[in-house]
Amino acid sequence: MLTAIEACDARCEAIVDDLGNHADTLRTPPIAYHYTDGAGLLGILESGAIRMTDIFGLNDPTELRHGVAHACDILASEAKTGHPAAKLFARKFNAVIEGVEALAHFFVACVSHNGDDLGQWRAYGDNGRGFALGFDGPSLEEKFVVRSAERNPNHSTFSIRYDDQSLRKRFSATRKMQRATSRRHFSKTIGRSLC
Repeated sequence: MLTAIEACDARCEAIVDDLGNHADTLRTPPIAYHYTDGAGLLGILESGAIRMTDIFGLNDPTELRHGVAHACDILASEAKTGHPAAKLFARKFNAVIEGVEALAHFFVACVSHNGDDLGQWRAYGDNGRGFALGFDGPSLEEKFVVRSAERNPNHSTFSIRYDDQSLRKRFSATRKMQRATSRRHFSKTIGRSLC
């Protein structure tokens, strides 16, 4: 069983690395816009900092759940025709994800590539009466991810896309990569371990 768990861990690591490598190919915008209201602007000017917010306190907490929901759907779909252990894993994974708010403490500071986005003005810029603050994107990212001349592994930046078709395509490519490298090995190893 330990061999199967180690093999599964290695494949999961490869999938996460693949997604991370894809995220690393996305360039930071030259100017990153942070939409805020008057009180937010005053706070930024007085403190010299952009405050991070608990992701579940945002006006749209689905930002975290959006991609995860697609992953759960794909995992459940794959598990239907897979090994019984895959079905059990899919059920347990879904249960953990449903309780993610109790487990995860993610804090975010959001910026946009677009300095004049109607949705951003409505949601974060006081319905058009607020401010879109433009920051040097690469410098902002560097200050966030690097502390004391070394990269902080708990800080990262990445682009959020709400394009479901692109997200499904990305998960599909990752799934194909995973299948190509491990399907036969996983079934044989899990089957031997469970018997």
